[in-house]
Amino acid sequence: MSSSARSLRLALIAGAVLSMGPGARAERIDPTFPLRRAVGAPGGAQPMFRVDAARTGRARAPLPTAPRVIWRARVTGGLDLPVVVDARGHVVAASPMSQLVELDLNGKLAWSLKTGSSAPVQGPVITTNGTRLIVTGGAELWGVAANGTLRVRRSLPVPSVRGAVPPLATRDGGVVLSVVGSLLALDASGDVQARATQTDPVVTLLEQGGRTLIVTERGDVLEWKPPREPTKLGSFGGRVDEGAALSSANHLSAVVDNERLVDFKLSTKTRHVRAVSTDRLQGPPAILANGESRIASFSGLMLGHDRTGLETARAELEPSSGTTASVPGMFQPPPLVVDEKGRVAFVRPGLDAGVVLESGEQKTAAGAACGDPLSLAPAGPGRFVVACRSGLILMIGQ
Repeated sequence: MSSSARSLRLALIAGAVLSMGPGARAERIDPTFPLRRAVGAPGGAQPMFRVDAARTGRARAPLPTAPRVIWRARVTGGLDLPVVVDARGHVVAASPMSQLVELDLNGKLAWSLKTGSSAPVQGPVITTNGTRLIVTGGAELWGVAANGTLRVRRSLPVPSVRGAVPPLATRDGGVVLSVVGSLLALDASGDVQARATQTDPVVTLLEQGGRTLIVTERGDVLEWKPPREPTKLGSFGGRVDEGAALSSANHLSAVVDNERLVDFKLSTKTRHVRAVSTDRLQGPPAILANGESRIASFSGLMLGHDRTGLETARAELEPSSGTTASVPGMFQPPPLVVDEKGRVAFVRPGLDAGVVLESGEQKTAAGAACGDPLSLAPAGPGRFVVACRSGLILMIGQ
């Protein structure tokens, strides 16, 4: 077969797999693949939801100053879980059609894997050794290597999994899960190392100082240090729907009751209201390197505050004439992403994605709109990715 014919054949095969057809890779574990037990923080542009184990939403490389659409791709069957991005700029997405898909730096299909008969309900997350992990509704853990080879398939010790609590990739190379009234700490092989009871619905798992921090829907803050059971540290003083972030080594920050931004001090177990708004606020906050926060409101207003509560930034992310895209009860846009320079990436339903520069000037990427944005993630130097519930994925670059 000629090289051109072989290339054409490979392109046709890749197109068929990206369309989620029956030609997707069958499940197969390669017994010759060594499982590396790496330790340290997971690498990549966004190895887990909100970038890191502190859930700061802060990109590790600068966001673009003149954004434009670099490529478009579509995952058949849509998306209902946030995407992650590895160190090469590859985007990993889990489809409700029981598929795990990876797109390369140019938006082309790298591989696709069928995840059994049950759809992913948690993840994906990239662990320290580069394994892409998802959890299915049938309580199975799947781990896939960067080349698409199945590394791990384990049944979890629960009957089923409900609720898309983002898994926490930990510095020891493992992962912490919140599943059906339980917390599970797994090692790199997927084996359960610790288990604890947690009946209140969890919204966020974070790692800080060798412990797992837990924030529940009703605003409780707990710490978990296996083999002990989780211990309550205090409360945010209201409902936390959308997660929290570590704004310093000693402070958790969250939007409470959709109306105030609250800091919880871990050492003293006390809380302080950083900001209050008459407009409904969306969390979790994005955290700059100096501890400042960036949050958006349902009406499309971006607000920034320092640790004392002083307003440091304000920008309109939607036209003053407005759209009804962010009305409560409809699809909410994903939380903001920031970088070390103070730039803010955003996307609003039906409007082009863009960046608020340090000066406050806004730059949008023409043609970068979708009506149902689900996920916003940094994707390497000068890049970020927008994933939509329809399955549309947009790479925005410089």
